[in-house]
Amino acid sequence: MDFDAAVPHAIQRAVALEAGREFCLKDLFEGVAWLGFSRGERRQLGVRFKHEVTTGRVATVVHVEGSHPARYRKET
Repeated sequence: MDFDAAVPHAIQRAVALEAGREFCLKDLFEGVAWLGFSRGERRQLGVRFKHEVTTGRVATVVHVEGSHPARYRKET
């Protein structure tokens, strides 16, 4: 998967989840797609996805505070 398409892909997959589901970023990628990114790319994806969520650009997803790795929850 193209690195530039990864955040929009993750947002699309997160929005499609059922309400109340908790997930981490790598759950949004199929099989080896997540492992296809370098460690630095995975870290950058995490930073970009969290920024999208915490700034309200993904209205139905919230960041679960105090979790490592970062966890999110799909709201209604």
